[in-house]
Amino acid sequence: MQELQSSAPYSRPSSSFGPLTYLPAVDGLRGIAILLVLWYHASFLFRDLPEFSAQQSPWAMLGVIGSMSLGGWIGVDLFFVISGFLITSILIRLRAVGGSLWLFWGRRGLRILPLAMLYLLALFVLEGLGDPLKMLPQFDGWAWYAFYLGNIHIAIYGWQPLAVMILWSLAIEEQFYLVWPILVRMCTARQVLWWSGGLMVVAPLVRAFTLSAADYPATYVFTFCRLDALAAGAVVAVFFGSGTW
Repeated sequence: MQELQSSAPYSRPSSSFGPLTYLPAVDGLRGIAILLVLWYHASFLFRDLPEFSAQQSPWAMLGVIGSMSLGGWIGVDLFFVISGFLITSILIRLRAVGGSLWLFWGRRGLRILPLAMLYLLALFVLEGLGDPLKMLPQFDGWAWYAFYLGNIHIAIYGWQPLAVMILWSLAIEEQFYLVWPILVRMCTARQVLWWSGGLMVVAPLVRAFTLSAADYPATYVFTFCRLDALAAGAVVAVFFGSGTW
């Protein structure tokens, strides 16, 4: 618990925060999250349902069993918790050994940017060919998604074609990757816990305000509305890495 009690920034490698080893349980949680997300979307894939809004729920047309799939949204939050845990664990260890944040950002970029850009390029080409698969009707928000601001685009303009809309959660994670490393580098483990706890308190309040000021899409995809799950993962990372916990 020395790392949690210290008021000084991480300055040297610590036996408490050793190398991050492979954790099979994390892959198991990823699998559960994937199944939950697929369950949530199954109703839309196999039936022509109306769009969800505050006044109308398509799940009401599916009966008791079908309505249960509404709970599958929590799979996305589980992905965020896993990301918060893994990224914070990596950053704590990087800080302990004096590693470069530029190296961290470079590795994150190489893991995500090429495939995401290739996917967007393929959609752009299809749209240029006249959208033969009818995947992008009247879509013109390419820049938002190229710069990982797709969730902000949805919050402002509402739901978009599914082919690009699925990138909203990736946008939140990329925004988190951009800012969170700076905070972890500047803070002690105790301070990371305080910041994370604060975000877990503030995010539901932001959701309540956003729901009253905007419609459902903004409440679901706005970055500050989803930070409590990422912060929860960060809390787990600090306790898990402390050794005592």
